[in-house]
Amino acid sequence: MVAGAASHWEYAPAADVPRQAGEVMVEPWLRLALIRLNPEIANQPDRADEVIYALRAILLAVQADGLVRANENFMDWL
Repeated sequence: MVAGAASHWEYAPAADVPRQAGEVMVEPWLRLALIRLNPEIANQPDRADEVIYALRAILLAVQADGLVRANENFMDWL
């Protein structure tokens, strides 16, 4: 898993990343990070799935909304 504090990152070979080549997000890692970083989500871990659902919807709307607007929407969630 790619992890790290402040400026420390670990390389993860593609074979170790739990996603398909065409997927943008690494959802299992994202879910764990949301739970770890957000106390409200930590109290109710199912909320992580709600956030991931919303982020997926933004990614699917790129063609209709445009890349810049989709990036803005995505950043609002982060």
